[in-house]
Amino acid sequence: MYLLGLSDKLKQSQIKHSVFFEPDIGNQATALVIEPGEASRKICSNLPLALRGNPSNGKISDSNPEDLGSIPSYPTKLNT
Repeated sequence: MYLLGLSDKLKQSQIKHSVFFEPDIGNQATALVIEPGEASRKICSNLPLALRGNPSNGKISDSNPEDLGSIPSYPTKLNT
């Protein structure tokens, strides 16, 4: 399911959410934040999980903690 389709389903269920549109790539929808709750969980239950099917089975490599297979690396420090 695409993000905007999921957004429509969330609107119909009156679940608070926010879609992020990336201006650098033609204002495509690239992220979705959803209000937590049982209704949200039900709607999202069929979505694939990150790292599922990855050869590392979602585990960080012992030899290189930054190696997450095909997942792009992002900074690990948060700006506080």
